[in-house]
Amino acid sequence: MNSVVCITSAGILWGIIAIFISLLKDLGFNSLQCVAIRVFFSALCLVSYLSIFDRIKN
Repeated sequence: MNSVVCITSAGILWGIIAIFISLLKDLGFNSLQCVAIRVFFSALCLVSYLSIFDRIKN
């Protein structure tokens, strides 16, 4: 069941990325800047997730 939720949420997030890209384009960002913003926030989300849920248990 958990894998279905992960796959579904990944598909939804992939589908709505065009909304955020169009908003960034309207604000005057070029394609490379949009990619850099996406990478920054993806890394931020990944580090946050790993720091909360993937702690090494002693």
